[in-house]
Parts: sequence; structure tokens; C-alpha cells
Amino acid sequence: MSERDRLIQELISLIEDNDVAWRKAAFYSDPRVEPIYERLIRAWLDSGEKGIPLDYASEDELRELVLVAKKYAFMSEDKARSLAMARMSGGEGEFEGFGKFIKRLLGR
Repeated sequence: MSERDRLIQELISLIEDNDVAWRKAAFYSDPRVEPIYERLIRAWLDSGEKGIPLDYASEDELRELVLVAKKYAFMSEDKARSLAMARMSGGEGEFEGFGKFIKRLLGR
């Protein structure tokens, strides 16, 4: 398995397979994650949705995402919920960009 494949699998394991949705929300609302995922989703859509968005990440982006994911993957549900809700309730800054990203992702 290549380093790239290992990083993708680790990220999927830490976040996508995580059974606590609030950890996912905290991860995706992180200001370091949002611009990376925004670019990945754009590249994935431009390619006709071939593969998964992570296929379009550089190894440096994957390393950054894994580093951030480790911060959230084992966080308590209460702390992750508080963090995600605080970002949502701000209505600007971090969550504003994330909200636009989610709306684009959902096609709304």
C-alpha cells in the first residue's frame, strides 16, 4: 500500500467511519479542513465525480487532514458537539464558509 493510500484509509477510519456524528461535524467545521475539502469537492465535481474527493488531495493535504482528524477522532461527544455548535452559532467566520461548502455539496 502506498503512503497516499495509507493516509486516505487512515482519514476514512478516523472520521468517516467514526460513529459519533459530532466528531465529524467538528472536523469538517475546522478552519484548516474547510478550504482543503472545498478544493477537493470542486476537483471531484469537475472530474465527473470519479472516485472520491480524497483522490484529488496531495500527500501534503492528506497529511494535514490526518493530523487534524486525530484531534477530533477521539474527542468526547460533548466537546465535539460544543465545538461544532459554537462554530455554527457564530453565523460568520469559520462556520459561514463551512455552511456554504455544505450547501454546495448538497446542491442547494
